[in-house]
Amino acid sequence: MAIRQFFQTLDADGRGVLTAEEWHAGFAEHFHTDGGDEARRAEVAELFERFARPVEGEDGEPVEGGLRVVDYVEWTKNLTLQDLPRLVSRCRTVGPLARSALDATELQLVAAMHDRLQLLVETAQSLGVRLMVDAEQTYFQPAIDALVLEMQRRYNRPVCAEGGDGAGYPVVFNTYQCYLRDALPRLRTDTERARRDGFFFAAKLVRGAYMVAERRLAAEQGRESPIHSTLERTHETYHASVVHALRCVTEEGANIMLATHNQDSVELALAQMDTHRIDPRTGGVYFGQLLGMADHLTFTLGQSGFSAYKYVPYGPVHEVMPYLVRRAQENSDVLGGVEKERQLYWEELKRRLLPGRS
Repeated sequence: MAIRQFFQTLDADGRGVLTAEEWHAGFAEHFHTDGGDEARRAEVAELFERFARPVEGEDGEPVEGGLRVVDYVEWTKNLTLQDLPRLVSRCRTVGPLARSALDATELQLVAAMHDRLQLLVETAQSLGVRLMVDAEQTYFQPAIDALVLEMQRRYNRPVCAEGGDGAGYPVVFNTYQCYLRDALPRLRTDTERARRDGFFFAAKLVRGAYMVAERRLAAEQGRESPIHSTLERTHETYHASVVHALRCVTEEGANIMLATHNQDSVELALAQMDTHRIDPRTGGVYFGQLLGMADHLTFTLGQSGFSAYKYVPYGPVHEVMPYLVRRAQENSDVLGGVEKERQLYWEELKRRLLPGRS
């Protein structure tokens, strides 16, 4: 999070990019380098060349003159946790970026976590299945995002693609909680990462599950809640995310799991699939609902040829029940339509049990 926020500190005018002049001015303000001014300028210039990319015109081609800038995508791609200790050792003052740097023991723990996740991904790939990494609370979600992004860069590639162990289809999915204010910008940033780096984007879209805890923590820390203030804003974000993600399915071969019990969201997705001519069975779009919730949606989608899945929670009661309670809170607006679903079950029972009904 400190790496992300420090980019905003360097980007004083808020344009989202750093020119060479802004880069050098920012580093001069925040860092010192041994070896004198000439050596410092050379080192900072070398870093700029490592991070920078050509400015593209509307046609996607570099503009004349060879202008290069560093944008947010390249900053967060190139400045890694492993780079941070060396960089912050030269900070002029101890701020959030310096305090966030990991020590040697913590870097070893990160490496061990990376290895465990890589084992899971390689196992999923060997079995020909997808691995969906769930989303958690915002105070450690960036760590999950960083690890998943690294796995996607390596494994979500075409077969034998340079720089990866691609299976020819997206193996690793990340999860985006659309009740978060930053969900749509993050989704757009990550699809742009995939486009630039040539790997398949893959995501599960949900509304979110930690509303009470997130708001309570924000209040305790005296900061603005990361959650949308109204249910309507969450719906708007989810639907805008669906529209953007399905466009990426068509244009860049992304895979999307739409985990929702909301009929309006399902209908929007079906309309978008029709607009983009996405094949229901092979187009890379999947639908998912919890077992026992919105079964009529899953059944109808499956009967109509779409890839529909039922999510089955499994585990000790003391772990599963809190999970189901969170799902009920998350889908409280849907649960208001339980009477309709009961009526559908009753009609189906009569159809199956009473003579003369088909």
